[in-house]
Parts: sequence; structure tokens; C-alpha cells
Amino acid sequence: MSVQMGTLRSKKRYRAAATPNVKSRQQRTRFWLVGGGMLAVAVMVLLFGNRWVASLANQQARYELSAQHRDDAVKWLRWSLKWYSRSPETELMLSRTYRKLGKFADSHEHLERARALGLPDERCERELILMQAQRGVIPANEMDTQLALLLSDPGEDAAEISEAFANGYLVNQRYTEAMRLLDAWHLDYPDDAQPHYMRGITWHYLGSLDAAEKEYRRALELQPTHYPAAMALGNFLIRRRRVEEALPYFEMCAGATNEGALARVRAAHCLRLLGMPDEARRRIEEVLAEDPDMLAAGIELAQLDVDAGKYGRAISWLQRGAAEDPRDTEVRYALATALAASGQPEKARQHFDFVAEARPAVSRARELIISLNDDPDNTAARTEIGRLLLEYGSEREGVFWLRSALSVDPSYEPALETLNNYDKQLAEQHPATDKAADRHRLRTQSVE
Repeated sequence: MSVQMGTLRSKKRYRAAATPNVKSRQQRTRFWLVGGGMLAVAVMVLLFGNRWVASLANQQARYELSAQHRDDAVKWLRWSLKWYSRSPETELMLSRTYRKLGKFADSHEHLERARALGLPDERCERELILMQAQRGVIPANEMDTQLALLLSDPGEDAAEISEAFANGYLVNQRYTEAMRLLDAWHLDYPDDAQPHYMRGITWHYLGSLDAAEKEYRRALELQPTHYPAAMALGNFLIRRRRVEEALPYFEMCAGATNEGALARVRAAHCLRLLGMPDEARRRIEEVLAEDPDMLAAGIELAQLDVDAGKYGRAISWLQRGAAEDPRDTEVRYALATALAASGQPEKARQHFDFVAEARPAVSRARELIISLNDDPDNTAARTEIGRLLLEYGSEREGVFWLRSALSVDPSYEPALETLNNYDKQLAEQHPATDKAADRHRLRTQSVE
């Protein structure tokens, strides 16, 4: 796939001067084209009724779903329902789209509407199973049986079934089963980008970074506007210090409905690292004009202010960022720098000290992740990665790596002990989460 990065330098633009007569003819042409198109739609509605328009909207929604543009698909499906509100198939498509977005309450609501409009019970039950599979809540000893049963007679839903169950396997760190299913999905649908994207995620989880990059790129070769793959590849390249390579992938996603704002922030981040602060600031300020409370954009603006020596304005955004994620070393270092330059050395010291401890620890975790390419079943390495990230990196990633150790060896005591201690700390800090911690412990111990 070729991705072209738009130039960041200003270019002189030329425009041919049109005579009044030429402009008049152009305006008349546009008038007749637009008017003719509207008349054609009106005639088709009169001849075929609202269902025809709804059908066209559903076709566009299917295209958006095939490209993984799920928020765009929702818009088309809602527009379809405005023209014809009694279609069980449209309600089913909405249910599936919301499931893919992780909005399970909305998914269930539209599935019930589809049932009320006549969707057969067996199809409704299948969708309920897919919801449970995607969330990873089907018991481990039932997951494989349910999958085999559905794939024995998939109809047109083989890809839907594969995606939902692959997600469920990944949620529960059952990587062997996930990869086996994704391989079969790819063989059945060789032109589908989604299994490659999900294989990229799986390899990334397993620490096989070169394989992950290869799969992300293959997904984009098959579907050049696969925004999740582009975002994943961009973030992957930034982590590997390949900032200039990452930028065009964020640029590609800038117009996406559901990832556009974050993609623009990530592009600005790349521009800052590439030494183009003015362009980075312009883009961040555009994002904040649309969403003044977007924390990711505010932190990026604060980083630009720190680089420019404007410490006072940066502190409030950086304090919010540090409160949201106390393990973010980049934010905490910028905050320490701003506090020290603003005459608050004591407040700055605690952040500098944390960064001094965290950076070698996180580097060690990254080294261990790379080492898993050669030894993917190393439970001790996975446990150490989890422990280091829990203390100094991403809390979510730390839990993930500890559970991944248990996916290799469910009885590995160091991983179980670290997770149990983490749960106890959560319960002490947030007593209301005690039951959630208990559930987390049980899930962790039942991973196979």
C-alpha cells in the first residue's frame, strides 16, 4: 500500500481566471445536474417507495462495515430507519454494528427490536451468543463447543462468528485458539483485511513485533482505508521511534468519524517530534476548538508550551494528565520541568524521581517483550513484564501481561501472587471495587 504524506510547507496555488460567461455556464450545468439528481431520487421514491431508499442506505452501511468504518455505518443505518422503520434486517445490522463498537446495551436494544419485527428466534439466539463470545464471558470449557456448533452451519455469518469468537479468545488471552481461528478465517476469506488486523494485534500481544507490523501492513494492502489498522500501525511505529513513518498513517485517519480527532492529535505529536512545532500547534488548536476538554489534545498543547518555555499555561493540562495516568513518564517529566521552571522545585522533585525510576524499568519491560519473539512461553518474563508495567507503565498492560503468563501456565504462582496483591491494593484504595476485584481474581485463575 502506498501512503502519500501531504506536504507541510506552504505552496503557491494558481487558479485560472474564468470569464463571466464561462462561470454562468458552469453554474447552469451544476444547477441541472443537481436538480436532475434530486428529480431522479424523487421519481424512484414514487415508483418504489421508501423501502428502496432504505435499501440503498443499507448497501452503503454494508460497504462502511466492510471497511471497518463502524460509526459511519451507524449513521447510514439510522438514516435507513428514518425512511423505513420496520425492517428487522436493518435493526439486526445496527445490533451487530454496536456490538463491534463494544456498545453492548445498544446492541441488545436493537436486537430486541429486530425480534419484535419478526427476526427468527434462531437468528436472535445466535446474535446473543456472539455478544457473549465477543465479551469473553462464555466459560472456557464451553467456548470451543459453541464455536464448532455455529461454524457447522454458519450460513452467511462465518466472518461474523470468527470475529466475535477471536475477540473472545483474545480477551481471555487464549492466543493459540485465537490464532488458529484467525488463520482459518483468512483461508476462507483471503481478501478480508480484518483477520490480518486481528492477527497483528495477537502478534503484538505475544511480543512478536515484526510479525505484528507485517500483518498491519497486509491489512492495509487489502483495505487501504482500514482505519483501526492504520492507527495501530502508526502507534506501533512511534513506539519503535520511527516517527516519520508513522505520520502518514495518522494523516490517513484524520477524516475518520470515530478516530479522526485522536488521529489528528497523534499526527501533531509526530510533527512536534519532527521539529515542526508551528504546524503541530495549529492542528492541536483546531482540535481543541472543536472539543475544548479533549485531554489528549490538551496534553499535546502543554508539551508544545513546555518546549516553547510557556510553563504556566502548561501546568494545568499536565496535572490533569498525571492525575489520569500517574504512570505516564512523558507527561510527568514535562510536568516536573514546568513546575521547576515556575519556581516549585519541591513539587517537581517527586515527578523527576518517579521518571528516573520508571524509565529503566519500562525499558527493561520492552526488552523482555522483544525477547519473547524467541521464547514466547517464558512465563517468568511475562510475569516480570507485568510487574514492571503495573508499577511504572500502563496498568492495563501490566494486568494483560500477568494474565498472559497464566494463559501459558494457569498455576504459575508468581503471576497469581502479583495479580492478587494488585487486587488487594485496588480494594483498599477503592472499597466499592472489591466485588469487581473478586471477579477479576476468579477470571484470572480460570484462564486456560
